[in-house]
This record gives sequence, C-alpha cells and structure tokens, in this order.
Amino acid sequence: LAGNAGMEAQRAAKQAEVDKAVEAFGAIVGSMGNAKIAAGWDSAVRNWQALAQSVAGRSISARETIPRHTGLIAEHLASLDLALDHYGLSLDPDSVGYFLVMAVMADQPKLLEALGQARGRGSLYLTQKTIAADDRTAMSSVIGLVELHYSNMTRNIGKAIAGDATLKAALGSMAQDSAALVT
Repeated sequence: LAGNAGMEAQRAAKQAEVDKAVEAFGAIVGSMGNAKIAAGWDSAVRNWQALAQSVAGRSISARETIPRHTGLIAEHLASLDLALDHYGLSLDPDSVGYFLVMAVMADQPKLLEALGQARGRGSLYLTQKTIAADDRTAMSSVIGLVELHYSNMTRNIGKAIAGDATLKAALGSMAQDSAALVT
C-alpha cells in the first residue's frame, strides 16, 4: 500500500483474510507430522505476525516492508517445496504429472511472488512520485525474475501438454492464449 493511509481499511481486511488462511494452513501443517515443515511454518507465522503488527502499527516504512515481505514469502515457498517432497510430488515418476506439478506448485508461486514484488515496488514509487537509480535497478531485477519464472512455468506446461494428448486438448488453447497476452 506504500504508506497510503487511504488504503488502511483494505489493508486491514486483507490482513484478516491472510490471518484466516495462515490459521487454516497451520492446521494442515500440524496434521502432516513433519517436524521440518512444522518448524519452517512456525517461523514463517511468527515473522508474518511481527510484520503485520509493524505495518498495522505504522512502525515500519513502506520501503522497509519490501524486504520483509520478500523474506516472508521465501519462507512460505520453502515450506511449499518441503510439502512437495513430503507428498512425493517433486519426484512424480510420471513425466506429465511431474511437469504439471513443477509448473503449478513451483514455478507459478515464484512468478506470483515476483509479480507481487513488482506491484509493491511500483506502488511505492508511484506514491512517493520518485524513483532513484538503485530503485530502477531493483525493479529491473524483479522484472527479470518475472520473465524467468514465467518462462519456466510455460516451458513446464508445454512439456506436460506435449506428453499428453488429452491435456493438450484441455489446456493447449488456454496456454497459447496466456502466452499471447504476455508477449
């Protein structure tokens, strides 16, 4: 929200929504019986609560929230990666299943995070009505991550589609339409 006080109600509503999702996923993590995943999740929850409290109390600047959000999402992505291992999805012996899992559960979350970083940085720069040279460099890096993760995701979807005619019939045109929107 980049320090925009007019967005406080939306921020509070989004925080409540995230708090509910964190609680719900915490129950799932607890049922997994995996100490490593639970420890990573517990750390992420503590970091989320600290960040949410800092933002709600306005004790952190908009600029300071970017690396904290980024670190928090990195913890969540690490937990997701461990969950993929726990359920055997990262080692799916069926190539079509493997490529779909990688596209949807590995590449897409990273793409969404990079897009979120771009949105956050863009909002900050627009609200502040300025962008320093190092901020331009940081934004260029984030855009590079968007391009990388999008490329990885579409490549894995393409591999899955190439290996399954039924999947190609179901997703082929959607994948092509999506690619056309980006290029």
